[in-house]
Amino acid sequence: MKIRSIKKQPLRLYLPQPVVSSMQPVGIGVVGCGFVFDCYMQTHHLHPWLNILGVFDKDETRLQQVKEYYDVKIVDSLDAILSCPEISIVLNFTNPSEHFEVSKTLIEAGKNVYSEKPLATSLELATELESLAEKKGVQIGCAPCTIFGETAQTMWHALRDGLIGEPRLIIANLDEGASHFGKPGENLISPSGAKWPAWDEYRVGCTVEHAGYVITWLVAFFGSVKRVLSYSRLCFPDKGIDCPAEELGPDFSTATLEFENSIVAQFTNSIVAPPNHAIAIVGEKGTLRSNHVWPNASPVQIADHEKPWLYSNLPFIRPPVWDPKCLSKPWYYRNYYTRRFVMDPKDLNFGVGDDKFRGVTEFMLAIAGKKPFLLGGDFSTHITEVTYAIQDRSRNGQWQTMSTTAPTVEPMSRACEKT
Repeated sequence: MKIRSIKKQPLRLYLPQPVVSSMQPVGIGVVGCGFVFDCYMQTHHLHPWLNILGVFDKDETRLQQVKEYYDVKIVDSLDAILSCPEISIVLNFTNPSEHFEVSKTLIEAGKNVYSEKPLATSLELATELESLAEKKGVQIGCAPCTIFGETAQTMWHALRDGLIGEPRLIIANLDEGASHFGKPGENLISPSGAKWPAWDEYRVGCTVEHAGYVITWLVAFFGSVKRVLSYSRLCFPDKGIDCPAEELGPDFSTATLEFENSIVAQFTNSIVAPPNHAIAIVGEKGTLRSNHVWPNASPVQIADHEKPWLYSNLPFIRPPVWDPKCLSKPWYYRNYYTRRFVMDPKDLNFGVGDDKFRGVTEFMLAIAGKKPFLLGGDFSTHITEVTYAIQDRSRNGQWQTMSTTAPTVEPMSRACEKT
């Protein structure tokens, strides 16, 4: 197969693309400043148009750590954020079990809400948030935002350009290694002093915590999931934490996803199997693959079926440049092992190589342009349903038909298409 050059005609833009540097800063509030807060803050300086006006956490000790480490304003109550008219977007970084109640409170106060995943702990609650946001005339968005990264955009454009012909099969893995060995809850500490929330991670389960990274890509690329056949299990009940095994979520899941367009994906997710974050998309003419779905700029490779061992790197499709500093540097898989437990306060790749504020910037642009956010309520509700279908141990080995669908979305602009 001869790899064709990227088509020059633009695809339909899903998001508005104004020059962000010319826009007025937008007021941001933050609720919850645990471990994930630091993952975001490591790249906040790349998005100066996002003006953090208030940070709240019910843990006063944690608030004091944040105050001492970051130049941000902390507040002593959620009401201080709700009542601040300059705050138009609130980031919900609370524990997953609190996502729904906090987001609901914020939406009822007329705030646009960008939530960490999952949107809620059930399809019913996610649907309620989606409906409430529509009623109140605000927008709700949900992580993960790696779909805005160079790897996802490059793969997405290659698929739209037909570089591998019609896609037929996806093989994806999101295995984190045996994370309970080495006591990461004690040894993995963020730059400002927050411990990795082992209890929450193990209780929620690996699928709810991580599967969204892959499912978001697949639904964006291929559309809605029609049905799911899954198996999940708790393989290691003893995680070394003070929590009964019956309260722990699965640490392994595997699922077959059948999309509305009949494409099939096999997806394995775990926090016990050896690290493997690779994705491969097999088409009629060839295969696209990347060794890592998490960093923004893991190389994307393509191979012809006639020479399946001969892969070539594709040039990165850069997202629209909000600021040249926002462009990611290429990330190679081997780096993941050397940095796994290295918490360097000056390391901008803390958080597994993501620029998590990209999602917030795109959310801001969507609000300014009065257009739907790619990771908005309808899209995120579908991701929520698929995620919980995969994790549902009571339905092991049974096909589950999805009741929601996701809107059809397109890649971002190619205006900054450079290697």
